Amino acid sequence: MKPGILACVAAAVMGVTSLASATAITIDFEEFAYGTAIGDYYAGGKDSLNRASGPNYGLTFNGPSTIKNTPSGAYLAGFTYLTIDPNVVKSILKADAYYISFNAGVYGFEERGIYARFESGLAEQNAYVSGNGSPDCGSHPDTCYRTIYQGQMGGYYVGQGYGLNDSAVSLTFPVDRLDNIQIHSYDASTTIIRPGIVTSSYETGRDIPEPATLGLLSIGAAALAFRSRSRKSIAQPKKQA
Repeated sequence: MKPGILACVAAAVMGVTSLASATAITIDFEEFAYGTAIGDYYAGGKDSLNRASGPNYGLTFNGPSTIKNTPSGAYLAGFTYLTIDPNVVKSILKADAYYISFNAGVYGFEERGIYARFESGLAEQNAYVSGNGSPDCGSHPDTCYRTIYQGQMGGYYVGQGYGLNDSAVSLTFPVDRLDNIQIHSYDASTTIIRPGIVTSSYETGRDIPEPATLGLLSIGAAALAFRSRSRKSIAQPKKQA
């Protein structure tokens, strides 16, 4: 999904121009079709549509999550388990360590923890995604209590585990929406940048099929209309001379 202004600025500053000179690996899911499971597309494999591999970032996306689309862009929907090959990532970033930033949202009010496992073997809940309000806020205002967070995706990050060079090798995202994943190089002088809030709400950003799907639906509707007219024409009795 296309992030808000602050996230756009951060992406522009830190976006990947090439694997050789990258200061951040960026994934915004815009290239995927509606309903696609990412799989190991970013780890030398293919996505669920058997599409050939994208850049090999050493990242594998597992779980039931699939791509969804709204008028504001694409995002990954549902429980996601991300595994990270630290050797591949460090080679791309030309760094000894990295941290991961992302946007995430939860439909309900409860807070959900992002579970991280690090190179040292440490495993812990490292970041907490706030509940963002009900998806029915627009039609049922009585269900909305945290109006400041209605339908937004907050900005979060996962840093180091034990010590300076103990980066995450897997992340579990028990969230409803995940987007704008960035993996940044990290050292003692690094200032960690938290992504800006994505303000496209669940209420105004309803899921929509991708353009190709909409095209097929339009063709199907036109075919049904033509068939209906043909039947009416055949059933119409001839006038007597």
